[in-house]
Amino acid sequence: IVNPFLNFLHFFSGSLNPLGSRANHVMFKKALSDEFETLLCLKICAKFEDGALRLVDHHSGLFTVAVCMMSNYSKSRVLSLHLLTRLCDMSGGHKQVSDSLSMLRLRFGEPVRLKFLVGMLNSYNSSAFHISCLKFLNKFLETSKDAREKILIQTELEEAGFDPLPLRKMYNNEHLQEELQRWTNNYVDVNSLVKKLLDAERANRKLREENSLLKEKYRHSEDDRKRSKATLERLR
Repeated sequence: IVNPFLNFLHFFSGSLNPLGSRANHVMFKKALSDEFETLLCLKICAKFEDGALRLVDHHSGLFTVAVCMMSNYSKSRVLSLHLLTRLCDMSGGHKQVSDSLSMLRLRFGEPVRLKFLVGMLNSYNSSAFHISCLKFLNKFLETSKDAREKILIQTELEEAGFDPLPLRKMYNNEHLQEELQRWTNNYVDVNSLVKKLLDAERANRKLREENSLLKEKYRHSEDDRKRSKATLERLR
């Protein structure tokens, strides 16, 4: 049942052009409504493991869902983010979501992945969208296969203009603040890690030098002890 919904969604996404006559505008609004309802059906399917796995395994399903992040209908954007967040948790889901974001970048000419999404995050005035977006970004980061990929995603987001500090001041919303704190907890501060590494290397070098000095003092002390012992034996 997932495949027909994805085919419908692909068709609706390709037909969403608001320009033209009044009749075209009515068709455009109808297409937006159909897009939203199809995403809603996919979200219900994805609640079940089998449905979620079918979405992950579809050759272009996640790209079709990812395109809806930039839908003209705000509720469709939120649903798209909910779906991608859910699918990150599935076996192979993170890689498929990551590949769909890479395809999205190529398709729409983004300078870095997630540039358009971060642009909406920084300018769009909707707490529901902000929370959904942050939940997705947190889940996408958390399901990275290793620290290297996590740092790469952080770097891409920073290059795309993501900055959590202004968002903290935007809403006094408990759920939004929770997601921002979650981001902070997950964040790998590379500069801090490099500083700690350099500090540790300096401290280690200093300890080695001090150890060498102590060994040298001990050697001199042993030499003095041996000379003193030899002199004592001659005096006897």
